[in-house]
Amino acid sequence: MADIALRQLQIIDLLTRHRYGTTLEQLQEVTRDLGIDISERTLQRDLQEIADVLPVQCERNSDNDGKNLWHMGWIPANDRMEQQQRQAANDSHWHPTHEHAE
Repeated sequence: MADIALRQLQIIDLLTRHRYGTTLEQLQEVTRDLGIDISERTLQRDLQEIADVLPVQCERNSDNDGKNLWHMGWIPANDRMEQQQRQAANDSHWHPTHEHAE
């Protein structure tokens, strides 16, 4: 059990370092370099278990031979702050609707 938890922590660390995503093959290669030799299927199961508790996302990327890119789905703090500021600016503007009585 401790081996699985340690392996999954390593995977989470790798995902957070690759902001724009990484392929399953790249994750497998890096984990192998760390001394964690697991099958592609085990890596997929680990990613699914991690995704059950953290916002891990998988997207198809046409720039990467159509391979799926795995990444953490949260918005970085600076991007989140900008998004909140834009939303607040939009919310502060009143946009009346004009109804015409006939």
